Amino acid sequence: MQKREQQSNLLNIFKRPRSDSLSNSPQKKLPERSPATENPSSSNFRSSILQNGDAKAYWHFKNIKFNIDNDKDMFFESPKFVTGNGDKWNILLWPCKTSTSIGVYLQLEVNEDNLTYSKTATAYFEAYFTIENKLERKITLSLNHKFDFAYRDSGFENFVKHSEFLAYLNRPFVVEVTVSPAKPHEDSKELIGYNGIVNEGTTCYMNSLLQTLYFLNYFRKAVYAMPTTLKDQDRLPLSLQMIFYHLQFCNTPASTRELLTSFGWNSDQWNIQHDVQELNCILSDHLENKMKNTPAEGTYSKLFVGKMESFIKCKNVNYTSSRTENFTDIQLNVEGCDNIYTSFEKYIEIESLIGDNKYEAEGFGKQDAEKGVMFLDLPPVLQLQLKRFEYDSYLDKMVKLNHKYNFYEEIDLGAYVKTPGKWNYSLFSILVHKGNAVAGHYFSYISPKLNGEWYIFNDDSVDRVLFPYVKMSSLGGDLIELEVRETGLIEEIQTKNETCAYMLVYIKTDMKNTILEDLTGTDIPDHVKEIFDSENKRRKDELKQKALKDSLLTIYILSADILIGWAFPGISGYDNDLYGYEKFTLDSGSRAKLEIKKGLKGRDLESEIKKHVSGTIKLWTFVPGYKNWQFKRLILNDTLFKQVKDRAVYIETEKNVFEIFDGEWKFCEDVTKTPSSQGTDGFDDEPSGADKVFLVFKWYEWINGPSIKIIKAGCISNCPDIEALRKEVYKFKTNNQDECNKKIRVYIEKSTENPVNPHELNISVIESFENFELHFGTKSPHSAIGKIRLMSGDIIICEEILENTPIEYVSAKDYLNSLYQNVYVNINYYNKYLKFGFESFSAQVLNTMPESYILKLTLRLQDSINEVKSQVAKALNGCFNIDSDQILLFYTENPHSNYIQIPCSEGVTYNKKPCKTVSDMLKFTNSLFYDILPFPMKLAEKNYVVFISHVNEKFSLVKQYFKLVEKNELTLETMLSEYFYSDFKDKMCEVNINYLENQDSSLLKTNPIPGFNSSTSDSLVFYLLNHPQNAIIRELSLNDPLESYLDNPNYLLCFRVLSECELSLSKSQSKVFIFTYTKGSDRYSSEVGYFDINISCKFVISSLSQRYEEKIRVMIFMPSYFNDRIEYKPSRPLEETDEKFFDKYADSPIGIELPCTYVYKNAMTISFAARDIIAGY
Repeated sequence: MQKREQQSNLLNIFKRPRSDSLSNSPQKKLPERSPATENPSSSNFRSSILQNGDAKAYWHFKNIKFNIDNDKDMFFESPKFVTGNGDKWNILLWPCKTSTSIGVYLQLEVNEDNLTYSKTATAYFEAYFTIENKLERKITLSLNHKFDFAYRDSGFENFVKHSEFLAYLNRPFVVEVTVSPAKPHEDSKELIGYNGIVNEGTTCYMNSLLQTLYFLNYFRKAVYAMPTTLKDQDRLPLSLQMIFYHLQFCNTPASTRELLTSFGWNSDQWNIQHDVQELNCILSDHLENKMKNTPAEGTYSKLFVGKMESFIKCKNVNYTSSRTENFTDIQLNVEGCDNIYTSFEKYIEIESLIGDNKYEAEGFGKQDAEKGVMFLDLPPVLQLQLKRFEYDSYLDKMVKLNHKYNFYEEIDLGAYVKTPGKWNYSLFSILVHKGNAVAGHYFSYISPKLNGEWYIFNDDSVDRVLFPYVKMSSLGGDLIELEVRETGLIEEIQTKNETCAYMLVYIKTDMKNTILEDLTGTDIPDHVKEIFDSENKRRKDELKQKALKDSLLTIYILSADILIGWAFPGISGYDNDLYGYEKFTLDSGSRAKLEIKKGLKGRDLESEIKKHVSGTIKLWTFVPGYKNWQFKRLILNDTLFKQVKDRAVYIETEKNVFEIFDGEWKFCEDVTKTPSSQGTDGFDDEPSGADKVFLVFKWYEWINGPSIKIIKAGCISNCPDIEALRKEVYKFKTNNQDECNKKIRVYIEKSTENPVNPHELNISVIESFENFELHFGTKSPHSAIGKIRLMSGDIIICEEILENTPIEYVSAKDYLNSLYQNVYVNINYYNKYLKFGFESFSAQVLNTMPESYILKLTLRLQDSINEVKSQVAKALNGCFNIDSDQILLFYTENPHSNYIQIPCSEGVTYNKKPCKTVSDMLKFTNSLFYDILPFPMKLAEKNYVVFISHVNEKFSLVKQYFKLVEKNELTLETMLSEYFYSDFKDKMCEVNINYLENQDSSLLKTNPIPGFNSSTSDSLVFYLLNHPQNAIIRELSLNDPLESYLDNPNYLLCFRVLSECELSLSKSQSKVFIFTYTKGSDRYSSEVGYFDINISCKFVISSLSQRYEEKIRVMIFMPSYFNDRIEYKPSRPLEETDEKFFDKYADSPIGIELPCTYVYKNAMTISFAARDIIAGY
């Protein structure tokens, strides 16, 4: 066995050696001076590499004033020290760099055989002086510099000014320098030769493993050999090929997005950190299957699979039992072990089976025996999982073991392998975890060619590292760092460390040339390159299109061509779908569209439009919608984006601008003036003493019903009063110069908010017999008695007064308000349990609905919350007799937020403003939901509505029951006491949709639970489940308080009726809750398992594995506690040991993790002779 070498702690302690010459002089040419020499007053120089690869150096001087006074040309050179990446540095100090200061510089050693080498680094310089017998830090400076052969030093010539510190320079003086080299990222391939991988969220665990697999060239060749196409439904093999090809041939970090998507994960799951070992198992299982019947078949077995023999040998009789098993990794204990050899010794340690633990030998009865494991064959690529995470029973949680654990660059495992041969291994990769048991970060150290050169792969960053630093930073244990003390000593201090190796990958030394053989062109099939090039081109095109789209600003435009004929309030529709038509920005038939580069100004938009429109134009901006469109002039010298954000643009011109083509408004090819032209006298020079305003004119008439439309839009300034305005509008309507002799009522539809009632349109009425003086624009006086001010963007509506008014007649104002008030709102059904197999009361009611659960309601913006509830109840009353007091309303602020209940009377508060109407709510949400209570709200507010679900052995819903209970001290016993003697009659009710004919809860129709009565009460077991996982939290006793669960949507109450067989098992066996799930999906189910109290962990795994054809993993689950819920998460795999399961995991649920595809063995039966029995099979 190899002799275990001592660790080097990389703490260099030097007495500064004499230097005869400065081989690499500073960048500036020095005057003729004495060569660098040892400072007679220098005490020592010390340096260390920090955990992150930076270096810190301390240079201690006892007295430097002597040199200032006697040898002004002398300078000093410190011993060399190294950073984690292997760069060598030293410090240069001039006592008299200038006549008034001490200069300090940092110098990089650049070898003459690598003159192009450069490294950017940040350096921190600090100086400590002895003041009143204490060292105090007085100077702190920093710099960032690109060090190369020509400029290999940088520093400060005025680091210490003599005038300030001369009095202290005859006492101990310390210079501290910290060097932090910049880490390569996107340029890793160019600088270092290897590529990184982008962290797509919390995917560092994946990146560290993929880099290790990539550099196993034999494995990479097999991955390339798998036949793949772009049409493959299973994209995992192709995704892995693309990542490897990118790492090999591209100069930018690779992305794992396609691989993550191939797991069936969405972007939310990318941000969930998984375990490296879990991922390794998923990849190994999946790829091994995909490699079958391909040129790569058998690669996994050849590289990663070894064999071990488990045996039990009786001491006193000739009986031995043995079993041979395959393995892909070895889990080594860290607890109680100080290095890799002691872990292997513990792994194969012989266990004596004596006393009460004697072995039952077939034909010999109970015998003293020895039990152990021996390796028959170790794989060429040996993966060692270090068990850094353990369950702490005292703390009742998982903890990480960070203590020091030694491993070696070369190991000999021959002592642990039964088969003779050379079992020497070389360290290839170290996967490191930094953090604790809850959260952390993964990265890896790899020696790609096993030639002594090591690299750190930290997501998209790759850099060189020294192996002594690699080992120091991944062994674990407390770190030794240096610190300057007030006494003047530079002392070692211990600091806590949460960074240590988690997985070691070794390669069999005599096979490394085969495993790491370079790939040739023939090893990469043509289809891989073709697919990569095709996908790369597609991604580049997508990025190019996205970049182009991001660089453009979309502007929505109106002109009179589009505006003429508009038959609704305002001048455009809203950018929402509340009115039954497409959003303004999506409806190409209601606006034109122009794309222009971002960052431009209003003048640039004007220039672009003038390319299509001849003559004078004037540009306005407005907010799309029926009211408050805020018409404003576009400022030509201001930023365009700021002016058109959430706004559209109106073009005022004499010319036609747009014409309809294939359902879209396009700029006219021939710009001519037509009768629909916008031309008015407003485009002459501005008349003196009068403002011009842009107005829109509508005509309202009753022809078997209301009809309104825009007939004109343009500038006007020659109307002194309303009467003149009536005549002008009449001319627009009749398109002639005849005098108006009709009675016309005028409405002014303002472009601003209604200050009196913001829920109404801002429309004022001027009767036919009234006349007022008109003023135009912002310079005119405010409206007063007998005067009206018109602003640009206002609308003039004329309504001819009929001699014989129909009974159903409505005025223009009332008609426009009705168009504005009536909105179409989709209210969806909210069923919090449906997705997970449980139903609320309303779900059972709505199951009989002939149509969709989505209600399409016509509401008025001023409707209250109670009126909305009445509309929901009315829509449901086609099938059920439901009162509005049974309706609950909810809303969400965005698709990912929680459902928030809207109170019945007060409404909801948003931004500290009461929101009591539909209009108020629609300001912050378009997502409304409803639910139905089984009882009227007046009863539910004073009581709990309790849902209890009857479930089967897989905890799937059989039938759901509910009950109304008082809000007092509530337990299962108080709630169910009457049930045990009355068969649940009149108490625990299953849904009957006809019960609502009478709202008095005492008259509810009821149905008892089938087959349940007082004699079967022992077989009734109640459970508390969490939502949405559907995992069993615990079995409930009759005196458990229930208040904290009944009003919480994250908990579910349920019960099972045990069969006679299971009831018998529950009395003789120990139970464990089992949570079955598929990795990367939401397929969950719970069950109760029964095992013998003395069953081993290994037998639990074996018995559960027999239920499936595919390989499964049995996981230990741990609860995570939140304010309002409990979630269960897998913490680590259950170990295949002979420890008694219930001694170690009595209160822990276990999980069965299924692969992406699996086959369940349905033929399982219950055998009372077996040591393990699973309920329901």
